[in-house]
Amino acid sequence: MNMNMKIKIIPIILSLLIMISCNKGKAWLFPGPEGMESSKNYSVYINKQPAFVYDAPVYYELNNPNRVSSFVQFDMQGKVEIEIEPNKKIETVRIRPSNLEVPYKITNNKIILSLNEPGKLSIEINGCIDDNLMIFANPPEVDIPEKYDKDVIYFAPGIHYIDDDYGILELKSNQTLYLAGGAVLHARIIAKNAQNIKITGRGIIDGSTLLGRHPDYYRKYLGEPDTIRRPNFVQFTNCDNITVEGIVLNDPPHWMLVFRSCNDVKINNIKEFGYVDNSDGIDIVGGKNITINDVFLRNNDDCIVLKGMPDDIDNVLVTNSIIWTDRANGLQIGHETLMNTISNVTFRNIDILEQRNRYIGHSALSIFNGDSALISDITYDNIRVENCERLIGLIIEKGFYNRASKRGKIENIHFKNIHSNKSLDIHMDGFNEEFAIKNISFENIYLNGELANPEFFSNPYAYNITLKQNNSDSLFIPSSIAKGTTYKTIDIVPWCNRSLYDEIPGDGKGWFDLGPSEDMAELKGTLQQITEIPFQISDDPEKGAIVLRSSQYLTEQPYASYPIKISQKAKYLFFLQATAFTNGFVDIVPTEAWIGGAGKLLFNQSPTGTSLWYYTVRYKGGGLK
Repeated sequence: MNMNMKIKIIPIILSLLIMISCNKGKAWLFPGPEGMESSKNYSVYINKQPAFVYDAPVYYELNNPNRVSSFVQFDMQGKVEIEIEPNKKIETVRIRPSNLEVPYKITNNKIILSLNEPGKLSIEINGCIDDNLMIFANPPEVDIPEKYDKDVIYFAPGIHYIDDDYGILELKSNQTLYLAGGAVLHARIIAKNAQNIKITGRGIIDGSTLLGRHPDYYRKYLGEPDTIRRPNFVQFTNCDNITVEGIVLNDPPHWMLVFRSCNDVKINNIKEFGYVDNSDGIDIVGGKNITINDVFLRNNDDCIVLKGMPDDIDNVLVTNSIIWTDRANGLQIGHETLMNTISNVTFRNIDILEQRNRYIGHSALSIFNGDSALISDITYDNIRVENCERLIGLIIEKGFYNRASKRGKIENIHFKNIHSNKSLDIHMDGFNEEFAIKNISFENIYLNGELANPEFFSNPYAYNITLKQNNSDSLFIPSSIAKGTTYKTIDIVPWCNRSLYDEIPGDGKGWFDLGPSEDMAELKGTLQQITEIPFQISDDPEKGAIVLRSSQYLTEQPYASYPIKISQKAKYLFFLQATAFTNGFVDIVPTEAWIGGAGKLLFNQSPTGTSLWYYTVRYKGGGLK
């Protein structure tokens, strides 16, 4: 150990490892840290021996901050038996990933199951997912470093602190940070311009005691000074030949595991629980030759993210993993794409248990090209999505986090053997003719185990879409809107009931009746080009829009408009539409709280999938052709 570091250690008096055998199988259990209590939510026995159960906070919301998942981990070889006793009556049990079809039985309010090989399981009782139990069954640990090796920083079982305001431990070239099973290290880990670094073991890096845990839009409500910095949790910068294996990362203060401009990276068998906002799971911010295998990530933000500046990303493989995002994207490329290319990326054999985000724009599988990169040659193969708010999103758009003066492209993206239990919605939104989405293929798309055609939602700038199901003939869609299409605006003024002006708030007149600061007067009499589709805005001072009532607001307005007669042939219909007064979920959040200036706190939004409006189209003379 580097003797120049100041490390506080709470010692323990326990054996370091307990090996138990049963039915020709072996399990290695790790001691619980001195001073930490095992979870009160579950008792777990491995081959009849009690295992220490940790609690991990999950899914943070200001009005509901006390959700706690639990986990137990051990090493195994051969067949082991697991007995789980929850602190509540068992009515139903679900074990995920569901495709594993793990058999179990319930006896005396205990769940009993067996494992024949290592794996990661979510045990969910009575349909609850925020107090579930995670089982992390590891393969036997190999290549354990020597405790007194000069290049090894070794943490034995116990609770450890780094004597630094932000808990920063810096690793140098050729060093190994080893965390034995039962070790809990409260620290940030960084490395810069280094090579040949390893972080291994079965212990935990925990961020719950570290300064700088909350973004600025929360701090004054949660008591953290604005002067506090917010460094990432574990970060490598300009490093080569990095291995992170076997450990647990829990309750980070910010992004969890970050690789900035790093090459030859191997991430294997890690487990994460991210609780605060911005707790991205694994961020690849430029780099090449990166492998992520057999990980479990549960994050309150994106789980695996490829993005960055200025270095390209090339040759990334993500396999055999379990993803759970409580608020954002499961597998994400973007938003920040200030490089030349992101290419040669494969996601294979991955279970996405949850993509719970209820806000528009996030997906289980997402590419958001917000800057100028060419994103190409990306493959998603054998992906199983058990629950999601949105399945697939491909977007080229300048977002809040983006800085490039021009946009990028998305090309040659392949989806194969995609299984969804929720929906098959696929969203593709290019920027314009030059910065477009091109050459996207879909092969063997399933809904609830059956081949099913996806629902495509696209703007005009997505080209050459191919769908092939079970070796059938391919369906080829050259463009969602045929090239050379001419547009004609429809005068809807006779059906309008509200002005675009709103001079006096609360007088029952004008737009949403919120006053001039919230009206749409600047649009009066203009021709708006929305993705090059023209919309002529009325210059009538009294009638500029059709405004309908919501469940709580503008209740004097009608539920629906009168029928609008078009009386001509058309291949497409486009509507220019706005929405206000969406559902408010968190009453305690002050209205002045904002996220990065990008909009009101995202908690105050209707869930994705909420029906906000619908159109009825009546065809004359035989219907749609």
